[in-house]
Amino acid sequence: MKKNAESFLFAVAIVAVLAAVIFVFSALPTKCELLNCHGTDFQCGPNPPEACTAMYALGDGCRQYASCEVVQGSCRVAQNRLLDQCIACTDACNLMQDPMAAFDCEAKCLGR
Repeated sequence: MKKNAESFLFAVAIVAVLAAVIFVFSALPTKCELLNCHGTDFQCGPNPPEACTAMYALGDGCRQYASCEVVQGSCRVAQNRLLDQCIACTDACNLMQDPMAAFDCEAKCLGR
């Protein structure tokens, strides 16, 4: 009888562990990708656009440093020093009155 009880408890423990694993992985987003196509206001989520316009906007160059990650079950922009520096530099360029000067400024931010 003791052996049956031990087997039963072992089976219950395995089922509990499997249920916990399934619960944890089902709570994670299935997709975590960039949601916006242009600018420096990067956002992440499960429904990225299927296509973006070909028009270049100030800040698009920073996109090369942007990526998304899942942290504690939440989809967010991955921390990246180069992205932070690019956004700060490009946002300063965005304050210029002359659009051509702003794009030249952004090119310097990107080392081009």
